[in-house]
Amino acid sequence: MKNICFIVNDFNFFYSHRYDLAKTLIEKYNYSVSVICSIGNASLEDIKICEENAIKVIHLRQRSEGGGVLKYLINLHRVLKHNQFEQLIFVTLELSFLGAILGILNRKHKRIFIISGIGHHYFLKTMKQRLLRKLEKIVFRISAARKSGNYFVFQNNDDLKLFTDRGFTNKKFSIVIPGNGINTNQFPFFSRDYLQQPIFLFASKLLISKGVEEYLEAARQLIKKDINAKFLIAGKYDLNESDPISPSSYAALQNDCQVTYLGELSYEQMSVAFNNSTIFVLPSYGEGLPKVLLEAAATGLPLITTNVSGCKDCIENGKNGKLIKPKDLNELKDAMESFVLTDANTMLKYSKKSSFIVNDKFSLDVIAKKYIALIG
Repeated sequence: MKNICFIVNDFNFFYSHRYDLAKTLIEKYNYSVSVICSIGNASLEDIKICEENAIKVIHLRQRSEGGGVLKYLINLHRVLKHNQFEQLIFVTLELSFLGAILGILNRKHKRIFIISGIGHHYFLKTMKQRLLRKLEKIVFRISAARKSGNYFVFQNNDDLKLFTDRGFTNKKFSIVIPGNGINTNQFPFFSRDYLQQPIFLFASKLLISKGVEEYLEAARQLIKKDINAKFLIAGKYDLNESDPISPSSYAALQNDCQVTYLGELSYEQMSVAFNNSTIFVLPSYGEGLPKVLLEAAATGLPLITTNVSGCKDCIENGKNGKLIKPKDLNELKDAMESFVLTDANTMLKYSKKSSFIVNDKFSLDVIAKKYIALIG
């Protein structure tokens, strides 16, 4: 039995994005799985579910909760020293960098560095960011040295190309594994009646970079044109995020009588929202690989999303949806209107194709096999 450990910042992120994959590795491949993370904001019920499914949860305060980088590294080193892990899986660019630093000092464990997405800060040209990029390049190149047993996992080809072109990683030690696997039992195909009024759904955090403001404006313009459609929006609002919509915009959304705000939804509620909708919209400015887009597609929702890294990997343009330019309100509005005018048979073909793509490329079984091939 191989003992592997995920290292993530926050338990809630693990539970929403990695739990199904971890459970599959345990049940189908007899792996032992642990997760090192902060449980400060975690639900005791969710932790209990993990532990009942043989996932060991080890608490470690994340860097932002106090003590800084050095203290986090020292505490992480202590945890790893007292546990017999054979394979470490660091999730996110920041934790991969910190894990690579520890790997230089202690080569005992094999490491997988998952670059789950590259945020806008990566491209900032401040002195601090330039210095950080240089340090990352040095550390990652050492970590990907021959015979290290370390690999870099990217969620899309654009991110892999960016890192290899800039010399951060070697192609020999880099691979694309698209996401964490979609639980198609939890989000099964649902047959919809496309003769009825179209219902658009946007679901994501209420961030400017997710394109929520463009979606809202497109919906309002279509309503003014008396387009026969309904518009829904679901997602968490958090002022502590990097680019939330303004409080005034959030207040207006809550009181909007034309666009229905569903609030933050649980997984069970999200499944119901998918099934109560006919078209899914995510006009994001960039993603690693948007899980919500794939979950929506799994249920058979045609997609409207942007032609950017991550999003474009979820869609076959013209076959299960439409790709548009990011930040382009007119293209978004026109794509939404075109779906309203599309005949029911074509919409049904889009719907079935969405579900097929997820089952063929992004299901739990498909992704778990890719990790097994990498871990061994």
